[in-house]
Parts: sequence; C-alpha cells; structure tokens
Amino acid sequence: LRYGYHYKMSVKKELIADFAIDFYSKRSFDEAFDVYSQLIQDTGFDGVLYSYIPQISTASKLSIPPIFKSSEAYNKFLEYYFENRLDETDFAIKAVKNGETDIFDWWEIIEKRGVTETELAQVRIARDRFNIANGITIPTMSNQRGFAGASLITSKGGMAYEELKSEYLETIALCTKMFHDFTLSRPLSSNTF
Repeated sequence: LRYGYHYKMSVKKELIADFAIDFYSKRSFDEAFDVYSQLIQDTGFDGVLYSYIPQISTASKLSIPPIFKSSEAYNKFLEYYFENRLDETDFAIKAVKNGETDIFDWWEIIEKRGVTETELAQVRIARDRFNIANGITIPTMSNQRGFAGASLITSKGGMAYEELKSEYLETIALCTKMFHDFTLSRPLSSNTF
C-alpha cells in the first residue's frame, strides 16, 4: 500500500484477523459492508463511503452497476452532495479517476497540490455544515475496468486526528483492499454473494 504522506504506521493483526473472519462469513454485500463500516467506526473514524464506478464499456459488458455505499454518519452529507452534483467537482474523485493510487488526506492534498476554489468550497461545506473536519481517501482501483475507493470521515482534528491516522490507517487500508477485492469478485446484482 502506498501513502501520499509518511507517518509511523502500525498494523493491528488481531483486528485484521477478526475483520476477515466476520467479513468472509457474510452472504450479502450489505452484510459485508456493515462489518467493514463497523471496523471503521470501531477504530475511531465517524464513517466511510465505498464507491465503485465502472467504465461505461465495462459496465455494459459485465453488468456491474456503480456502487455507492455509506455508513450512517455520511448520509446527510451525501444527500447534499448528490443533490448539488458535487461529484462533478470532487477533487478526490478526479484524483482517483486520473490514476492516483496513494492514500491521501484531503487537507494535505489541498495544501500540497492545490485545488480550485469550487473544490475547496466543497470541503469547507463538509467541514462547516456537516462536521466533517477531516477525510482520507483510500484508492483501490483506477484502470480500464473503472475506479474505486473508500473515503473515511471524522470530526476529529489536531493531534487526535494525527494519532487516529498513525494508529489505524494502515490496518484500515489493508481491510479496505480486502473489502474491495472480495466485493468485486462476487456478483452484486442480486445483493448476495
């Protein structure tokens, strides 16, 4: 796994093992996502959004629909997000679509690479209206099949946020990859594996 920044990372092997045992026993996508979402919340993040957007040519050949699945903490923001078509100006989507494979912290990307005023306004709305102080995107795919990833959100800031990343990000990244790989290896149309 690659990171767009460098922190002392730790892997929680027991947490990964417990996640794998629970996750692989589930029979539907929703059940598997619930296990994944619970892991995210148990580590201290407020919520997660998993997205998979197939390329149009891939979607028609393989009958894999786009997937947007979120934990409850994300729902109000996502309602606003889709209602206002923020996906059209989302710098995180643009980065993954353009082949970004490193995990990235939203505010660090904004500070290091810069974004448009519209993209910046979107993150400020998330922070000011929906108490999403920080977010991290974990890209899991960007190729001819489509693009996918998970975005984690938290109301934590400052040292509490830095400690959260240092303590759990690598473990979450490994579990996110596991969730993504397993999800795309199963038929999703019937919502059961």
